[in-house]
Parts: sequence; C-alpha cells; structure tokens
Amino acid sequence: MSIARPSADFRTTITENLEDAVSGERMTQAVTIIPCGHTFNEDTVIQCLARNKLCPMDRQLIERYVPNYTIRTLAATIDSESVEKKDSRAEVQARFEPEKQLYEQGNHGAAIAETELLQALQLNPTNKAAISKDRYIDLLLNLLDKPLIQSNKALRKVLEEQVEELMSQKREELTQKQQESYQWTQKLFADNTVRQFVAEKLQQIHAGASSSKTSLQRASASVTSSNLPLPPQPSVSPALSSIPVSSQIASSSSISSTDVKTSLITQITPLKSSPPAMAFGAAEWNQYFGDVGAEPPLPANIQEILSRPCPFWPGKKIQDTHLLVLVPQTVNKTPLTLKSLGELMQNPKQGYKTKYSYLGLGMYTDPPAPASHWVLMTREVLRDSGTKSYTDRAKPYAEQQALVARYAQKTGIPYQVPNVLDAATCIFMEFVRSGTCLYKNKRFGNDSPPYTRCQEKYDHRWQLVVGCFISEGLRIYHNNDCTTDSGVAASWKL
Repeated sequence: MSIARPSADFRTTITENLEDAVSGERMTQAVTIIPCGHTFNEDTVIQCLARNKLCPMDRQLIERYVPNYTIRTLAATIDSESVEKKDSRAEVQARFEPEKQLYEQGNHGAAIAETELLQALQLNPTNKAAISKDRYIDLLLNLLDKPLIQSNKALRKVLEEQVEELMSQKREELTQKQQESYQWTQKLFADNTVRQFVAEKLQQIHAGASSSKTSLQRASASVTSSNLPLPPQPSVSPALSSIPVSSQIASSSSISSTDVKTSLITQITPLKSSPPAMAFGAAEWNQYFGDVGAEPPLPANIQEILSRPCPFWPGKKIQDTHLLVLVPQTVNKTPLTLKSLGELMQNPKQGYKTKYSYLGLGMYTDPPAPASHWVLMTREVLRDSGTKSYTDRAKPYAEQQALVARYAQKTGIPYQVPNVLDAATCIFMEFVRSGTCLYKNKRFGNDSPPYTRCQEKYDHRWQLVVGCFISEGLRIYHNNDCTTDSGVAASWKL
C-alpha cells in the first residue's frame, strides 16, 4: 500500500486539535495553564482570569500559564506542504501509517496521542530551532515541583541531572540526545499522573550518559562491597530506589562491566508495590468481572498517604474515609464506559449485582477511559460542600470547586472534583465487593447530600451528578444550582 499524502480526514483531526476549544481559532499564541495542563490561546486564558480564574475545560483554578511553543509551531505549520515536499512517499507512509490506521479504526484519541507528530515535523528546521535550552529547563523545573515527581526518587534524580547538565552547558543549542529527551519529558506528566512508560524511557535514555561514569563507579563499589541492600519485605511497599533480589550479585569476584551497568539500571527503575488491602485493583477486577490488562503502579509512599489524618473528617485516617479503585481502560478487551460499566454490574462473576436506576447523560458522549489509572476518592460528599437542610439553596458549583482546591492546597494532595466515570466506578466497585450503597438517598439515613457533582456537563447550564444510590440502583443525571441535595466529593487521579 502506498499513499501520496496523509489522509485528509487524519490531517483534519490533527488540525482540529490545534484549535482553541473556546474561540475555535488556531492556537498560534498557545499557552498552557498550570496546574491542569490544558492549552488555549493566550487571549482565552486572559479572559478566564478576568472572569473567574477557572480553566474552561475542567474548571480547575488557574495558578499561572506558560507559553507552549510546540503547539504554536504546529499551529503555524500544520497547513504547510513542507513535510510532503521534503519527504518521499515512503517516508510519509512510514511516519503516518500507524496513526492513520488508528484513526480509521475509530480510535481518534489514540491516533492523536500516539502520532509523535513532533518527530515527523522535525524535518522542518524551524521545529528544532523552537526547542530552546531555557524552555527545556523551565519544563524540568515545573515537573520537579510536582508532588508525584518529588516522591519518585529515581525519576527526580534523572530530571535533576538534566537540569544540572543544561545549566552548565554553554551552548544554547540542544544535542540530538537532549532533543529526544525533551520530546519524551513533555509527555511525562498528564492528568495528575506520571506516565510510567515515559518515565522508564527517560531512565533508559540517561542511563548510558557520559555523566554517569561516576555513578557507575559508585555502583561498582557498592556491588563489590559487603553492604548490599537488603531485599524489600513482601508486606512493605519498597522505595523506588531499592534493588530487587534478582539484581543482587552473589559473588563480587565475577562482576563484569555489563553486570555493573545492569545493576545501575535496575536501581533507577521504579518498582511496583502490591496494592494496599483496601484497594480494588486488577486482581479484584479479575475476581468480579474479568481481565483489565496491566495494573499501573501506585506511588511508592501510598501506604504513608493512606495513614495520614483525613483532612475532611477529623479523628479519622484517609484509608478510613476514602476509596482506592483502579479504573481500567478496558475490561475483557472492551473499552470501559458508563454504559459498559452498568452492563458489568448487572452480571458480575460473583459479589453483589445492581444497575443504574437512571442514566441520563444529556450532551455528554460517554467516552471510554483514556488510560488505566488509580483513583482515591472520598466515600461520601464533603460535609461543607452541600446544604444543611432541604430548605437551603445548594452551593454553586464554582464555590464547591474552590472548596476542593483549598483542601488540595492545604494538604498537598491534588484533590479535584471527580469525573463522572471515576465516581461511578468507585461507587460500584465498593458495592460489588461489600454490598454497601455509598452516596445513598437521605430518606435511607444518609445525613450528607446524596449526589456529587462531576466535572462533566449535562448541558451548557448544569453539571452531571452521581449518587442517590438505593436498592433500585445508582442514578446519574443533572442537578441545577437550586437543587438542595448536590455536594461534591474529593478525588485524586493518581
């Protein structure tokens, strides 16, 4: 098969993703909002700051914004024929065929995420020139400020070493290796989650750097000494820098340079710890429903996080007041959506079965989970996010968002209002395992609002809500700002 140029439909999809979601204009002045990471034209963000200081996509508080030169460059060059002129047909096909196939199969999100369009456009010199050393340093420093990066010692060390290398580098131009590292680093953090595959790729890129000679010598000395690190105990979540038993070398007399390098790489590769007992992970999904594929790792300090005092309910710990649930991308190779989740709950392999008492989504299109991820969500609505009686008017959604944002700032945990699929999955998984109806109707003894508002909208006026869980099932619908029984939960997408 040969093609003269990328599919027109595929190019259209790329182009649409370079348009400002609010104004519809091409993002030639793109800026990225911190901390949520959504990108708009600068004029749009300035208007949001003047109006309510909230991101128009997920309604998170805007702390600041930074220029996004990559999107600016793409927006300025996407209509250019330079790629087609400079590349032969075979080169264009090799670069775009896998992504084109994803698009034609209907997997538009994966096509955009996996296209690696930056690498395809590197044939245009303007794209390489756009990657400046200062911008790379800013990206690294912003990542190092994030709690999830700070808790990952191995990954943090890789990023810190990159900063030191760039700061000591006199020339402004990036080497080919630095450009490759920059492209991967850009994709490291998304939706408050560290992408494990990208983290491992960065560690591979920098494992053989010339600056690691001293580290190799230290690793060699460590391995040859008698003070080898002890293997982690099964009941304890190992630190990220721990060395598994398989990587330890029994005899120092037969160590080769390959052994030393392998030992070093093993040390900086994050280790997966077993999920805590309270978690509903891949094993539980398999027990009640079926295969969900690979289970993403939890933060190395998850047990310490769960043991902290709960910020919402004094006198309790986080593990007593939260749910920790894996939200998989697929179940038995079928994408997880609200609709498919309801079908699973009607026929689990074991445990308690239920259904939706009502599923009204309005303009929400019920997309599948973009990737498997963990969610830490409160078991009920925050008491100070709802109303004290049926006669009170509900708090506006923006006020509830601000409340969650204040807790996030106070605790250092990136809490936010849950999205609708995460909320429904957490509530349902607790029910299938224990038969407990969380977010239940007030007439059944619950003293907090039975619904949590979610990030997604039912229409241009109202948010989707999840709750009112009774024997007939779980309800997903909308509640307007006059409704008395809508609060918000607090959720952390790990």
